[in-house]
Parts: sequence; C-alpha cells; structure tokens
Amino acid sequence: MSCESLYDVLLVDQNATLDDIKLAFKKRALQVHPDKGGSKEAFHLVYQALETLADPEARAKYDNTLSQVKTRPEQRPHQRVPGRKKKAPKKPGHRAAEKEPKPKRPAAHGGKASTAPAAPATQQSKQTKLLIRIHDLLKQLPRHVRNDVICKQFSQKQRLILERWMVDMSTEGGKERSLALATESLAASARSPGTAQDGHCSVLALPAASASFSRKEFAKQTAKRTKRKRNKESKGKVRSTAGYLKKDSRGSLAYRAGICFDSFEMLTKKCDFQTALEYLVVLTAAKQKMRDPKAPDLHFEERLQAALVSSAKEHGKDLADLRLSFVLIQAAGFFIGISLRAPTVRSIDILGRMRCFMEAFRQYAKNGGNRCIYWQYSPAHLQDAWERFQKGVAHAWEIAGANSTDILQKIQALHKGRTEFRIRQLQKWEQGHMAMQDKNWRRPKRLRTPLPFRAQKYRKVLSEREECRRMALEDRKRHRPRGLRGQNYSRKLLALKRLLARWESALKRKARLLDKARRKVIEEKKAQRKKTQEERRRLEALNQKRLKEEERLRRKALRKRMRSDLTMDEILGRHDADGPDRKKWDVLRSWAFIRCSTGLS
Repeated sequence: MSCESLYDVLLVDQNATLDDIKLAFKKRALQVHPDKGGSKEAFHLVYQALETLADPEARAKYDNTLSQVKTRPEQRPHQRVPGRKKKAPKKPGHRAAEKEPKPKRPAAHGGKASTAPAAPATQQSKQTKLLIRIHDLLKQLPRHVRNDVICKQFSQKQRLILERWMVDMSTEGGKERSLALATESLAASARSPGTAQDGHCSVLALPAASASFSRKEFAKQTAKRTKRKRNKESKGKVRSTAGYLKKDSRGSLAYRAGICFDSFEMLTKKCDFQTALEYLVVLTAAKQKMRDPKAPDLHFEERLQAALVSSAKEHGKDLADLRLSFVLIQAAGFFIGISLRAPTVRSIDILGRMRCFMEAFRQYAKNGGNRCIYWQYSPAHLQDAWERFQKGVAHAWEIAGANSTDILQKIQALHKGRTEFRIRQLQKWEQGHMAMQDKNWRRPKRLRTPLPFRAQKYRKVLSEREECRRMALEDRKRHRPRGLRGQNYSRKLLALKRLLARWESALKRKARLLDKARRKVIEEKKAQRKKTQEERRRLEALNQKRLKEEERLRRKALRKRMRSDLTMDEILGRHDADGPDRKKWDVLRSWAFIRCSTGLS
C-alpha cells in the first residue's frame, strides 16, 4: 500500500474535485477503520490522503512530485567496484564460441554484398581508439601538466573534438556517431584561416591524476548513506495524523471526531460513525484555514472562530450542532517528562486565555537532546521557571474552573522523579563548561572555537609557503627540493605527442579528402554549366539559321507568284517606252514589286 499514490488510496482520479475527494474519504474510511474490519495504519493513510489532497498548495506540490517520479528514467546498472573479485573465466568452449565470426548479411537484390560502408566504420573506430588512448594518458598526468599540454600541444580543432567526444561518452551510446559529426563539422572550419585560435584552451572534464576523498567528503558520503538507509527502513511506515475517530466508551456505538494541532485539541459531540466522519472533514478544513499563511493577521481566538464557522458553512453544518470542546496540551518535557493536558473547556475565549498564559513555558519543552538545556539557561533560571510553571498551571486550572491541587501534586511527583535526569544534564554541562576553560586545542572538537588571530597567522604562514613553492617550481627540476621535483612524465608526454601527431595527420588526411571531394563537385558544376551554355548557343544558332531559311523560302515563293502572263507595263498602263523613260519605268516597276512583296500600300 505504501507504493500506491494518495489518489489510489482514495480510489479517485487525479483530476478529481474537492467534493469527490471528500466523498471518497468517507467511503474509504468506512472500509478501513479498525472498528469496521480495517487497521489503524490504513485509516491513517486514508486520512493523510485527505489532508494532502484537500489543501490546494499541498496537492500541487504532491502532483509535481508524483509527475517527477513517473517521468524519472530507469536507473543504470551499477558499475563494477574495483575492490570486488572478478568472475571466474569461462570455459574454452565458450571462448571459441564467442570468437566465431558472425555470418555476413546477404545483399538486398541477390548480388554481392557491397563493402563500401565498411571503410568509414573502420576509420571511425580507429579514431575512437585513438581518442580513448589520448584520454587515458591525459588522466594519468597531473592537473597543471595536463592543462599545459592541452593549451600548447592541442589545436583548437582537436580540443573541440575531444571535448565533444567526452560529453557524448558520458551519455549512453552515440560515441561513434558523435565523433564522425564532430570531425566532419570541424574539417571545413579548419580550411578557413582565422576561425580557430590555438591560444584558447577549452575546459575538458578530466578527473585529477590522484583522486582521494577528504575527511569532510567522506563524512558527507557516510551521512548520505545513513539517510538513505533510514528512508528505506521507514518507507513502509505511515506517519501519525492529527485527526482521529474514537469510541466514547467500551461497548458503546457512539463516536467522537477529534483533531490535534498547535498545542490544543478539538473534540465533537457523541454521534454515529457516519456523522463523526463528516465532522472530521469539517475539523480538517478548519485546521487548513488556521494554517493558511494568506489568512488575515488576527488573534488566535478570532482566527479559530472564523475558521470553524466558514468550514461548517461550506459543508452544510451548523457550528452549534458540533458542540465542540477544547483541550490545551502544554509541552513540559524538561520539567515533568510528558505533555500536560489541561481540563476540557467549551469556550474559545477561555482556551485562548489559557493558551496565552502557558505560552511562555513552551521553550522548556525539550528533554535535552544533543545539546544540553543548561547551555541556554542557567540552573537558577530553570529553578525560577519551575516555580513560575507551577503557578501558571494553578492559574490555568482556575481559569478552566477546575481544582488545581491534584494536578500540582502530580507534576511535583513527576518533577521529583526527573531529578536524576537533571543531575546528569547538569554534570554534562559542567564538564563542557570546564573544558571551555582549557586551551582551544585541548578541548573536544565539538567545543572548539575558531581563533581569528591564530587563523590569520596560519593563513600568513600558508601564503609564505605557497610563494616559496611557486618560486621553487620556476627553477629547473634538479635545483628544486626533492619534494617538489615530482614524477618523470617524459615517456607519457612523448607517447601523447606521438598520438597527437597521428591524430593531426589523420585529420589533415580527412580534410584533404573532403577538400578534394569539394573541388571535384565544383569542377563538375563548372563543366555542367559550360555544357549548358554551349548547348544554348548551338540552339540559338540553329534557330537563327532556320529563321533565315524561312525568310529565303518566303521571298522565293513571292518571286514565283509575281511571274505571270501580264507584264509590268500592262500593270502600270504603259505600252511603249524608249530612251530615258525606259529607265524611269524600270525603277517604278521595281518599287511596285517591293511594295507588293512587303505588303505596303
């Protein structure tokens, strides 16, 4: 039941209204109450669902938490711890079975399988292996050496590729794909000068060479494990709730609804089980109105009266029908070890007066805990507070109209029984107080106080040591102190330099191939453009030749049509012409022919 949501506990939908939730609570309470065949834990869980889902702010927070739990991805399997033993090696038969090559995938159309895509995959895996080796060598170097290598020996393109590969490697999958995309996207930028700045060093998320936890980190990890263990143990438990239903007496069928919060308790009149459930819903609504931070700032009596009246009106009840009674609960753990219950009263004003009078003694409610109360108050002050507490109890009982003799005798007996506890607390305080008189470094760690002058002097010494160390590191290694000479990383740096050279040559080869492919594409586009222009010119020449031939044929047809039995002289009305007139008539005939052939009037 602990794995179910509060909506599943009430058997309602997540979009249910407030009335639906209250109705579902009444139905479920009839099923899970201990007197109806259920259990106390089940009833507390149902009432907890009502308290959470009936409050708008609490419901919004719960819905947000529920959505985060539903959308949370599955946990990854735990990685193998280095200290654990490895599994036993498999039998030779299993190894042979593992080394058997897998059958090749047949071709789609029945022909031979193409081996073209295999080349980029092999090249890609080689680059990945190269990056893995470079990453491992960088992890083995100290931080300052690694930063120096990354800034001086890596190019901008190599830094970006390595950083992207490390980011993608931290997530599941995508190692090969991310490397190919990074290489192809940066190969083009490498051709254009001025885009990459080798002096810039990108931040690479590499762990330090020697990873060791400090005491503070170890304490934090231990505290987290303890907290997880406690949460796991208390996962199935149901927290106690403020509202309840109880029988008036044994064998009786009458119930009373009650709720306890803010150091007082409210009880309704005796009624049947169904009516008691309705009264419990009213009291829960009043509690939520009392704790609403947006409520007007009024006195305790006015706020409680307004909350009860409005809650009863919302649920169709009259406040007088509930016949409420109130009980003040005063915490006094240090004095008597238990909480003190005041006499039952019927008036809110009397409850407010008693609560206001006993409010001053709530600061002595703690039983001591990890920190002794004597660190806050002196023994004389506590003795005076005990005398005032007795007088306050007597006055509160007088306000309630009850005799205070019996209760004073009871609390005095309880106070006397707590004498040993107070003596132990006083001794603990005296020991700590005596320890505070010693020097700071002789005290227990929980009682030590930071000394500003000593800390300032210590910081000055540390700064001087750091300055000496920095100046010694600037000298040659043979002139440094032995503690600052460090290890010899020449072999690792040489191996890293060779790997970077191989990687740079591979990147250049990849860039040359991409540049060659780009130039080939450009040449193909130029050849296609030239071929298109030549074809267009050829078509234009053919078109002009066709037009000239059509014009020639048209003129030839006109000449043939003009050759008939009639002569030009007959057309112009001239019979004979000799001498200069003959030339004149020839010119006129030619103009007439041209005008007829061109269609001019």
